[in-house]
Amino acid sequence: MAEAPVPATAATAGGFASADVTTPSATRPASLPASEIEPPLILGDKAPGDVSDDVCGPIERGPTWLWWMAFLSAAITLLIGALCVSYQVATGIGTWGLNRTVGWAFDITNFVFWVGIGHAGTLISAVLLLLRQRWRTSINRSAEAMTIFAVICAGLFPLIHMGRPWLAHWVFPYPNMRGPLWVNFRSPLLWDVFAIGTYFTISAVFWYIGLIPDLATVRDRAKGLRKKIFGVLSFGWTGGARTWSRWEMTSLLLAALATPLVVSVHSVVSTDFATALVPGWHTTVFPPYFVIGAVFSGFAMVLTLMIIARKVMSLEDYITMRHVHAMCRVIVFTGSIVGMAYATELFIAWYSGSQYEQFAFNNRIFGPMGWAYGIMVFCNVVVPQLLWFQRVRNSLGLIFVITLLVNVGMWFERFVIIVSSLARDFLPSAWSGYTPTLIELGTLLGSFGLFFTLFLLFCRFLPMIAMAEVRHVTEAQREEASDDGHGGHDDEPLPAMPVASESSMHHFAAFESGASLLAAAREGRKRGLRLVDAHTPNPVHGLDPVMGIRRSRLPLVTLFCGSVGAAIALWFQYWSSASDWPLDVGGKPFDSLPAFVPVAFELLILCAGLGTAATLFVRSRLAPGRQTKIVHERASSDRYVLVVERADASVPEDALDALWDRHGALETWWEVRS
Repeated sequence: MAEAPVPATAATAGGFASADVTTPSATRPASLPASEIEPPLILGDKAPGDVSDDVCGPIERGPTWLWWMAFLSAAITLLIGALCVSYQVATGIGTWGLNRTVGWAFDITNFVFWVGIGHAGTLISAVLLLLRQRWRTSINRSAEAMTIFAVICAGLFPLIHMGRPWLAHWVFPYPNMRGPLWVNFRSPLLWDVFAIGTYFTISAVFWYIGLIPDLATVRDRAKGLRKKIFGVLSFGWTGGARTWSRWEMTSLLLAALATPLVVSVHSVVSTDFATALVPGWHTTVFPPYFVIGAVFSGFAMVLTLMIIARKVMSLEDYITMRHVHAMCRVIVFTGSIVGMAYATELFIAWYSGSQYEQFAFNNRIFGPMGWAYGIMVFCNVVVPQLLWFQRVRNSLGLIFVITLLVNVGMWFERFVIIVSSLARDFLPSAWSGYTPTLIELGTLLGSFGLFFTLFLLFCRFLPMIAMAEVRHVTEAQREEASDDGHGGHDDEPLPAMPVASESSMHHFAAFESGASLLAAAREGRKRGLRLVDAHTPNPVHGLDPVMGIRRSRLPLVTLFCGSVGAAIALWFQYWSSASDWPLDVGGKPFDSLPAFVPVAFELLILCAGLGTAATLFVRSRLAPGRQTKIVHERASSDRYVLVVERADASVPEDALDALWDRHGALETWWEVRS
């Protein structure tokens, strides 16, 4: 082999699929009619390089006129909202339509609505990852971004509602000059602070870790200033086998942490209402009711955005009708549960025998705001049932309208729960009405402007589809459709890995698929070669044992960090509430352990997630702007590079050449490393 210089760029990509069990085509029934064969998840028989071209193309080209129109519309809407909020902060919340009876209205309605929208992103990324659902790969990146932007919108409303947002830091427990005065850890409103803060942080970490391999792909395709910017953002990613192994384990651990977090966040938000005595609020059905409603509205928003994005960004081959149908099934399922929750509320009010509860629901349906209840039931219960019909599911226009109506209905659900219950509670003398002002309407409009502005910027500058994970799906599809046997498992024991020598020859071979690299690596290990590393655009499953990579000990780090976080949270809450500043809250005991559980749980998840991510960065030597030597300029896109060491002459060079050729190597070169 002739000596060749090493190309000067990087490698990358990410993906999962350890769980996607594929069936060789030879074992499939050959007599299935064409109508019963499910179409592939990714259309067009995409090669790894095609995925990079299709996803990076829109962000490498200039923005289209459609993008500019959408962005200007969103920016103008955001400006209207910013002006309304500025006027409200300068003048006071008297600019809203609140009164002594209705103290919560548009502000908290919008808060709960946006928190719910943010649930689908983590569900798609975390829960569907743990359940090994491959259809998530084309939509998880956008859904995760949507989560972050929705939580940003949600967090603005409690901040505005404070009236003095410059004092917002008072809700955090920190040493202060107001005496030993600590926050009330037994208040659901404080639980909200920790729940939303933890959810935003873990979602952002989960999103960015998944994004790093794709940022490296963009880096290796870019030039000039863009290359420098993405070089900093990609943390020096090279796509080495050990880095991929830690990356996958980190992603699985973060998914496992985020799954209970999804349930806890909206459960905590529901306790803002469920722990009150207001008729219509004081019920134990609220936590599951709020969680399933959040998933329902979140999936509807994801589907709304994906229908637009697949057309505007020319991604019809990646966001296919199979993805649309899968999300439609989730919407029908969760919508049916929401309908059952509405019926359960009515049954509980009747069965309780409480005249106050019965009046609250009678007032919701037949009172002054009954029209809002009608909109809620129509949009959330009746409209989603149309998705049972295949003709409706095959019409993107009808699905788009249905998803819009679902989110309209879910906004009205929060409005009905909050406003109708407060407007008429126990005392008729305290009853009042509520009418939103233009400032409140402008603020609601501005929150949508903020959301869509952030989402459009994301689509313009970052890859909106997880290229590394999609590459795995396309490779699995090609293996299923072929009979070449590359994907078969070789159970023959592998010899021990040779010990590295002080001076050695490193041989490089670039392949076009992960299956070819895996087969070459397995044979090289049997021939006595030392496998140094493998640089690939996505994880190659089955490569870890061949490379001699041991199972990661990251779960132990996660367990330790989570335990420390929970222990510190429990101790601090007890010390501040029962020792340093004993605070009598409704006659409850100072050391009310059950009330300390929500904050302790959130700190457990937060510390475990941050500790796991930090360990990944330290062990893999990933840092912003880190400069690394790249083995091949296309190793982050469509080349699978194997690096082996020939410590002695036991394997002749011509035999090594034959080994690479037998497995379809596209390029080979060597270097002397000392």
